[in-house]
Amino acid sequence: MSLRIREQSGGGQYARLDIWLPSGMGKPISAEVTLRRDEQTVEVPILYKEGGPDPYGFEGFDKYTYEADGIFIDDSGSWTMKVVVTVEGRKQHAYEKVEAIP
Repeated sequence: MSLRIREQSGGGQYARLDIWLPSGMGKPISAEVTLRRDEQTVEVPILYKEGGPDPYGFEGFDKYTYEADGIFIDDSGSWTMKVVVTVEGRKQHAYEKVEAIP
């Protein structure tokens, strides 16, 4: 999986989450992104955009893309970024990483 948050002109931010799953497994049941810094928690309202066979030829896997626009990171410091993906059978896959934002 891949999560990117980029600045946009006008002061907003764009978030994109790409998830690769084995072909034939189908679209995730849900995908959630949360950001934490100190006592502040921000939920990124990602929405499903598209999915299907990996466009880069990564055979055996399908790629699903989610996107959101808004202001998610509003201050510098250490932010914990967490992604939770729920797939068929209600199995959850979680990934968490701390990023230093200048």
